[in-house]
Amino acid sequence: MFYLKSATTLICLFTFALTGCAPQLAPMITIPDEPEINIDKITVSVPTNNNKSLNDNVVQMASHQVLAGSTIVINVPEAHLNTNKTRTTDDSFKTKDFFNQAEQQIERVLISTGFRVVSRSKLEAKLRDLRDAARCRWSDFDCLRSRMTDDMKPIFEDLKRKFDAHEITENDYMTKVRDLYEQSENRSAGRARNEGEKELTDISEVIRAAQSGEVKADYILQINNFETEKNSLKRIDLRHFELVRDFISKYPPLLNSASDDKFMIKCSPLAAELNAQLIHVQTGEIVWIGNHELNEWHANINPLTIEMGQRTFATNYSKIKNLINEANQPLARELRAKGQSFSIPSFLMQTDFIPPIVISGRCELENRSTDNIDDLRSQLARRVAKELVETIKVSNK
Repeated sequence: MFYLKSATTLICLFTFALTGCAPQLAPMITIPDEPEINIDKITVSVPTNNNKSLNDNVVQMASHQVLAGSTIVINVPEAHLNTNKTRTTDDSFKTKDFFNQAEQQIERVLISTGFRVVSRSKLEAKLRDLRDAARCRWSDFDCLRSRMTDDMKPIFEDLKRKFDAHEITENDYMTKVRDLYEQSENRSAGRARNEGEKELTDISEVIRAAQSGEVKADYILQINNFETEKNSLKRIDLRHFELVRDFISKYPPLLNSASDDKFMIKCSPLAAELNAQLIHVQTGEIVWIGNHELNEWHANINPLTIEMGQRTFATNYSKIKNLINEANQPLARELRAKGQSFSIPSFLMQTDFIPPIVISGRCELENRSTDNIDDLRSQLARRVAKELVETIKVSNK
């Protein structure tokens, strides 16, 4: 009986091996390689041409002929010659050093154009003489009052009333009048240009000085405004460049991946601006007016280069790996062997935008770095002065 059971067991095992009585398993599924990540970048150079034509900001009187050999003196507002080197947001061009560099450039251009440049120091000496001659006598109440600023006049009138009433001595009166007069003169000299009155007084004095004395001038080049640390926000839409448009056409998803702002670059390039006018001394006529602004990009000092791109990759590779690993488990293989279907999912590809970055040049909005800023300001000052003054047409006839 024992032998019979053993034989039966061996037969069963032999039959099991031959007939496949054990569970059938489907073949293992090979995990595909992850698709290669595709990164494509382009480099865009921002054009340095200035959209504003210099000639559009310059006008010269057609009926007036500026002759070569004419003498000229450069007149500068006192604010631009302040030795205080403290920079302010409203009036940054405050040092003599900066203006002297620009003035030398202006003088070189004037000389090369045909002018004979007169030293301003000679004119300033004549101005002092004229101002000294025009000073009031301390006993001339009406003259003194006319020179007082509006806020000083009531104080001066009260002093005169007290003196006439013998409430103060003559020495006290004269001392206080001198103090008021000097304060009033200082305040007048420090008035802003938009107050108007002092500007006319200044230029009229300059014209008088240029008409008299040993040193005379045919023309005055009046510098009205000179800024060398001007900042204005510039918005650059990269889609305006053909290279960028061609790149986007290769990767249409870039247009749908985020807002349109992703194609914008915002910078505040350093700029210099000069406003001046040419005055004919004999007639007082303004025969030329010019305004010119130049930033570091237009001057090709710090040309801007932008890099941007795209990154295309499979977003579901990890999910596909996990599904295949599960499908290669014994039970899953057995079910597949019995007819259960399984298909490898397709790769889902995604294209992401690589935001633009500055790879050369400067693009700053705030907290401007001070490295080499002074040198940059100096370059811009000289350049804007040269280009503007060169537009003055001088005749050799």
